[in-house]
Amino acid sequence: MTVTRPAAPRPPESPAGRPFYLLAALLLTFVCVPAASSFAGDTQPVWLDLTMRVAMLVVLVVAATTVAQSRSPVLATVVLIGPPAALELLQAIAGDAGTSIRSIGALYVGLALLYAVVRGMQHLFRKRRVTADTLATALCAYLLIGLAWTLLYVAVEIADPSAAAFGEGEKGSGDLFYFSFVTLSTLGYGDLTPTTSTARSLAIVEAIIGQFYVAVVLARLVAMQLTAHREQHAGDADDQG
Repeated sequence: MTVTRPAAPRPPESPAGRPFYLLAALLLTFVCVPAASSFAGDTQPVWLDLTMRVAMLVVLVVAATTVAQSRSPVLATVVLIGPPAALELLQAIAGDAGTSIRSIGALYVGLALLYAVVRGMQHLFRKRRVTADTLATALCAYLLIGLAWTLLYVAVEIADPSAAAFGEGEKGSGDLFYFSFVTLSTLGYGDLTPTTSTARSLAIVEAIIGQFYVAVVLARLVAMQLTAHREQHAGDADDQG
């Protein structure tokens, strides 16, 4: 007697349409942060840094709800959002003495965004057809990589301001936001360069990831489209036969 084992349940996927909410939050961040930096000019007022931090938390909230599995969305959301919120509260209480807390908070948010990227890639590579959700997921993951590295650069800059990790003078969130995406896309304008070993190492890794991401994801999307095209033609041939 042959015993048929039940197939292992596939992990639930993000409901259709969620990547578009995340993409909207990311695009809003891309409008708000440069606009705020332009308005502030050469100064680095407190409200500019606050704008960047609020924008990152909003993106993290939307990213958490986007990648959360239907089995434990509350747990995933709390794990991703709870620690940054607690660290923000501690930093507000500590004031000027909370520099290390702020650095840890930026590092945690950056790693949390990278976790969202990994989950997005898992969702992307499970798909068999190129859809609007698939394209939105691919674009969101790319933008999240740039934002995650922005937070990593912020953590490095805050951890040791005297080291001048990105040249003379303290660099604000807007400057590091710009530097991150220039590095990710490997434009290399040269107007802002890392000067410490930690900052340089991060920049090297980001540039490599940016190159591999475009190559791998583009190849995956093309392969998915070709496979779907072949399956459609095979089905049409069977129907005609």
